[in-house]
Parts: sequence; structure tokens; C-alpha cells
Amino acid sequence: SKPDIIRKDLEACSSSLSAFDHKLAMLQCYVSLFCRSAGLEVDELESELKSVQEDLGKRKLIDVASMFEGLAVLPLVPWLYDLRGSEVFLQLWTQIVQQAKPVPQEPVFTETAEEQ
Repeated sequence: SKPDIIRKDLEACSSSLSAFDHKLAMLQCYVSLFCRSAGLEVDELESELKSVQEDLGKRKLIDVASMFEGLAVLPLVPWLYDLRGSEVFLQLWTQIVQQAKPVPQEPVFTETAEEQ
């Protein structure tokens, strides 16, 4: 019957919206807790998240449902989100990221004929 179809459509939309809200929350946690605390550059992702949150009411559900799907880190975000309350993990995360960062090279100066 028509009311059952409408109810099922509304439930599907509600489920999709809830999943997208959760994805936004997990990505925001990833940016603010894991990336910023470790000094990783995520300005572009942070800006995109802010933009989506600001005009979410103007977007169609079908357009936002697949947002961020191409993000390489997305498969790891739920796992990181589940570990957000672990102080031990956050300390390890920060240490590992700091060790993985390239060490800036000091400029090499050579003496010129005038300096000799």
C-alpha cells in the first residue's frame, strides 16, 4: 500500500541521513583529534567538512550520501573513531606520526671566495 511505501522510503532516507551524520562526526574527530594533535596538515579536508556542515540543509540527501567516499583514509576512520577515548593510543599515534614526518634539511652553505 502507498503508506507502507512512503514509510519505507522515509526509513531509508532517515537511515542514509543518520549514516552520513555519523560519517561527518567521525571525519571531524579524525581531523581535530588525530590530525591536528599530531600536527598533520588537513586544511583542505577541514574546510570541506566545514562547508558541508554550514550548508547541509541546502543539499539533497542523494548528493551528500556519497560525499568523502574517495577519501583514502575513509576506511580507517571508523577504527580511529572507536579509539578516540584511548589516551594510550593517542600518545602512540602522535609519536608514530612525529617519527614518520620527514626531517627538515638544514641548508648547506658553501664558502665563497670572498669569505675565505
